[in-house]
Amino acid sequence: MRKKYLFLLECFPLPDHEDWVQKNYHIVKKFINKDNNISIIIFNKGVSSRNLKDDREKFIKIFSNKIHFKILDVTQQKQNLLINIFRLLSPRAIDHFKIKENVIISTKNFIKLCNPKKIISFGNVANAVLNNIKLKNTKKIFITAGVPDQFVKSDLVDNIESNPLMFFPSIIKYFFLQKEMFFIKKLASDYDTLICSDKLGASYFKKVCNKIIVVNNAVNDWLPKRYKNDIKNIKRNKNILFILSGNTTPNRNATKNFIKFIYPHLKKNYFKSNKINQIRIVGAKSQLTKKIEDLKFNKINCLGWVKDISKEFCNNRLLIVANDSLMHTRTRIAHSFSCGMPVLTHIANTIYDKPLKKDYNIFVAKNFEEFNKQIDNVFNNKIDLLKISKNARNTFLQKYHINNMVEKVYNSIKNT
Repeated sequence: MRKKYLFLLECFPLPDHEDWVQKNYHIVKKFINKDNNISIIIFNKGVSSRNLKDDREKFIKIFSNKIHFKILDVTQQKQNLLINIFRLLSPRAIDHFKIKENVIISTKNFIKLCNPKKIISFGNVANAVLNNIKLKNTKKIFITAGVPDQFVKSDLVDNIESNPLMFFPSIIKYFFLQKEMFFIKKLASDYDTLICSDKLGASYFKKVCNKIIVVNNAVNDWLPKRYKNDIKNIKRNKNILFILSGNTTPNRNATKNFIKFIYPHLKKNYFKSNKINQIRIVGAKSQLTKKIEDLKFNKINCLGWVKDISKEFCNNRLLIVANDSLMHTRTRIAHSFSCGMPVLTHIANTIYDKPLKKDYNIFVAKNFEEFNKQIDNVFNNKIDLLKISKNARNTFLQKYHINNMVEKVYNSIKNT
């Protein structure tokens, strides 16, 4: 008899979407391909980087003849002062995550209909809904990237530093995030297994979860097939690549460091030099990209959003990851490794990511004086870049390839 699994998702799992959405797709697809009995509930929060109507239609086209599914609209309520005060003071997780009673009732009825042996949750809204439903003889697994306490603190500091006039709103947001952290931990404690994609996030749950499985952050292989898995054939231009994908805390931090420490060094030493042709900034137009455009440096080229970023990972010599806030695996590092692209990062991005080894598959700097020296070494040909590239590619295949992560997640769920 085929085992019954129910997946609780907060987005439409698609193969051509953002990284975390792709991971959800590949995990669900693995279970379907193994001939399991699969059902899905989508808690549609109405938030996407793309057209939600298109996402819904693509999801239905891919999965409608393979699984049972239900789409529940968890519409984000319009915020006002009274609603926010109520959310801040309410002791209930469903109020904090803005979940209506009809969503809980619909979920309960769908679970009764499917009668799953295991429920796999991919989000905190799903956890909050499930917390209000009594289950019998059903195992629960929570898959999370984790939201470490360091993020809450760094978000507060970055908000105040970027705009001191927002001090009081930032403090209120800080209390909201602290309360959210409390609920995230409390809801996770009720699960049989927690699967986390980074050790920093996993450490936050270690006191409340009995079984925690850590898997490496993973991405698809972006190396174009024409290279036939041989990166020595890649010809790289004398360019620096800097990625700013969204107005997130790490990206704000990286932008600040670029403007304060890296840009002055590059302008002073490479303004008239042909050793560096361009500093290519990739990311949709935002306050962050505007700050860099406003530097008026002739070598800076703000490209905006790029449809095929694999070309950037293959065509340029060095990716810089400039945030110095403590982080788990930066997905852009894994992506660049898939194309064998040399990466220079601050040590903060490597502490919780063991596959990253200084001067073996990545360049690591303890401070921005050392960071700038490493840039000089790369563009003055003082480093064997091909060796770093080969090691980066091999590390990707062994540690960061999405197939490896999906296989480990699949086995972990099966064995729970």
